[in-house]
Amino acid sequence: MPFWAVQAGFPNGSPLQLGCRSQRRLGEWDQASAEGEPMPKDDRNLLDVLKFELEFLETGGYGRLPGEAWRPRLIFEDSPTCMNFSSEDKDREPCSECLLMQFVPEDVRPEQVPCIHIPLSPTGETISSLYSTGTQQEREEALGAWLRATIRRLEGEKAKQAASADLPRQAIFRKAG
Repeated sequence: MPFWAVQAGFPNGSPLQLGCRSQRRLGEWDQASAEGEPMPKDDRNLLDVLKFELEFLETGGYGRLPGEAWRPRLIFEDSPTCMNFSSEDKDREPCSECLLMQFVPEDVRPEQVPCIHIPLSPTGETISSLYSTGTQQEREEALGAWLRATIRRLEGEKAKQAASADLPRQAIFRKAG
């Protein structure tokens, strides 16, 4: 059992659905869409996925594995949060369905691994650019900073939405009282 399998959940006990969500094969996507069947989308909770990725990062998930010490771990691709983590090539799902695509700039979405082009900083630094210019530590630090900032932003948006949803009920209770 891989070391990360034990960590596939949150401290509060809620599970996180990892890896592929479907038993369909990549070759079936074209057939399904040609038949008018909607293509499935990544139905995981974005905030949960980002929190798990941060936990994976902070607990050394991108460290080298004993059996693969010869190669560095690839950010996002070697994470259990990837839809295609440990999938065979024939079983891969299109990256266009991944939750992370909403963070990928339009012009690089057709790339083979679009998630490594997510801007991690205001200067446009990406995992891809850091593969050329940075160390593994610098990549992990940049990813961690981006994950923490993105999680804070999404939690703030969620809190605002919850507060907005409560406003009509509060007005009704004030009038009735």
